[in-house]
Amino acid sequence: MTEFYYCEFWFRAKKSARNIISESEAKSRHESQARYTVLVGSPTTPSAIVDVLLGKDMIGVDFLDEHLRERLTYQFQQVAPGNLFLSMAVHTTFDEKSESIAEGTSYLFNEDGRLTITRENFSPHHLEESSTTHDPTGNYEPVPVFGHYSGLIAEER
Repeated sequence: MTEFYYCEFWFRAKKSARNIISESEAKSRHESQARYTVLVGSPTTPSAIVDVLLGKDMIGVDFLDEHLRERLTYQFQQVAPGNLFLSMAVHTTFDEKSESIAEGTSYLFNEDGRLTITRENFSPHHLEESSTTHDPTGNYEPVPVFGHYSGLIAEER
């Protein structure tokens, strides 16, 4: 079973949780739609972080590598009461053991099936954009009940 830890937010620049909070405090925030962050697996070296912003109708998920860099990011928007839609995914590749980004690919999904893909290489710099269609069915996810984040942290969608 996956363990969850909670904090006010994940400080990306310092790669650390800020203000660890109790499960009961996180649940209270969930119920009142106040911001909180879920740390998946560890409070110091999580495999993923879930930034719950129900008051802003969104949830962000970052999958971290062994260096706590954001290798994959999902952004879910609430599109109807109780229903989220994965509107953006970003896959990032880093230079070996540095913070320098080697390549990034973003996917912008629309509920009507339109998909825009942007690939960017940084050395040498090259930007490529394409558009296609997709079946958006797999992009929907229910707003999670507190403590049940398995749908949000499923990498393979």
